[in-house]
Amino acid sequence: MKIYLTTDTHFKHANIIEFCNRPVGYEELIFKGFNDLKEDDILIHLGDVAWGNVRDCHERYIKPLKCKKWLAKGNHDNKSYNWYLDDGWDFVAESFTLKYLGKTILFSHKLIDITSMDVDYNIHGRFHNLPKSLLKI
Repeated sequence: MKIYLTTDTHFKHANIIEFCNRPVGYEELIFKGFNDLKEDDILIHLGDVAWGNVRDCHERYIKPLKCKKWLAKGNHDNKSYNWYLDDGWDFVAESFTLKYLGKTILFSHKLIDITSMDVDYNIHGRFHNLPKSLLKI
């Protein structure tokens, strides 16, 4: 089993290519990577899965995946938990923690101040923009 992490896929968001320096065809590049995941793998998505026709995006990009799919809902993931569970996700929450190598990791869409929490790390989404100098696709 391997655990994979993604965030802010924003499937069907027409302006994200221009606004966030994503390459043309970014959706298919992401989905191609997702297709490599095996049945016993876990995909953790840190929110903002789709924009626009959300059901179509889930039918095309999420439901076909063989792996387990966990979602920490983002600010654009405004359907009910049951909607996401019915549309391909195995687990849905606003945030969740996992213990790994004696550390507690909080997974969330937005950065959370963990200074007053019993948490060692916050792995979060809201990762939209890449400087063009970092694009290697």
